[in-house]
Amino acid sequence: MLEALQPIMVWVAALLNAVIAVAMFLNLKEIRKDRKRNFLEKRIEEFYLPLIELFKHREFEDQNVPKRANEIVFLKRYLAGKRAASSLPTTLPLVGTSLLRTDRCAWRFENEEEERKWREIANTVWDEYVEALREYYKTIGIKQYELPERPEWFAWKS
Repeated sequence: MLEALQPIMVWVAALLNAVIAVAMFLNLKEIRKDRKRNFLEKRIEEFYLPLIELFKHREFEDQNVPKRANEIVFLKRYLAGKRAASSLPTTLPLVGTSLLRTDRCAWRFENEEEERKWREIANTVWDEYVEALREYYKTIGIKQYELPERPEWFAWKS
């Protein structure tokens, strides 16, 4: 009797193994998607958005901005895309604005060519941010979205 059931049991075991394999494959696929989403969130929130916020303003109220900016560029560089990582120097030209008001700092460019270079770097960071945002929306399944407009770089506060 058991000999007659043996081929059926082998077939059932093979079918169960196939079902388990498919379930594991789907689970791994979901885990990879979740890890990609987490990485994109971290990339956007910890690298691109803080840098874009820095590039949007010419002057800052907080004297600690240069330290935080250099920490972003130096310590969070691994989150940057290829173009931003290759074009972004390890330090930013942010300095205190005057001896009388030490609570402020600003971008200091030596000449217009240096400012133009930093605008190109800001554009590169922006382009990679938009690419990361598109990839993030694709990963989480959003098909219709509106991307933010490119801001004006190094604008004086009004």
